[in-house]
Amino acid sequence: MFQGGLGLPDRDYYLKDDDVKKGLRDKYVVFVAKMFELYGEKPDASKAIAGKILAFETELARNSRPKAELRDPDKTYNKLDRAGLKKLAPKLDWDGYFKAAGHPEVTQINVTVPEFFQGLERLAGSTDAETLQAYLQWNVLRDAAPALPKAFDEENFNFYGKTLQGQKEQQARWKRCVARTDGALGEILGQEFIKKQF
Repeated sequence: MFQGGLGLPDRDYYLKDDDVKKGLRDKYVVFVAKMFELYGEKPDASKAIAGKILAFETELARNSRPKAELRDPDKTYNKLDRAGLKKLAPKLDWDGYFKAAGHPEVTQINVTVPEFFQGLERLAGSTDAETLQAYLQWNVLRDAAPALPKAFDEENFNFYGKTLQGQKEQQARWKRCVARTDGALGEILGQEFIKKQF
């Protein structure tokens, strides 16, 4: 299990106060608000939601380790059993999580950043339900954006492609569809290839 849940590339985008990072955070809030408008929220409500999401993700970033610390294998190997997970963050529903993930049989797992999950537990407990719901909706919107109608896809590319990565134009939709299909089926096709060839 790894730290995550951030819409910006890593924790520094939330925590550094230089002009570039501040500007990107401002653009991120505008982007999130636009996506919620496309989803059907009114403009003022969308701006308020975007602000709450940035604040929530900033707290997640505070609980995240810097990239340099993630390179240390001794710090990122923290094997725990289910009892250890429950002791680490007892208010998180681990049994429900593994069941919903389709793997209730998991008994041991490596928790690469234990303090992240402790922080997540505190944050989830202290955040109002409306903000948590908006954050979860945002994750679904962000992940599904390339497969949603064109307006969502374009907004997503404008921020992640143009603003963050400096791409001038988006790859043709058919090429992106082929790449996503290949990514989703690659392992399954590989298994069939192995069965037939070996």
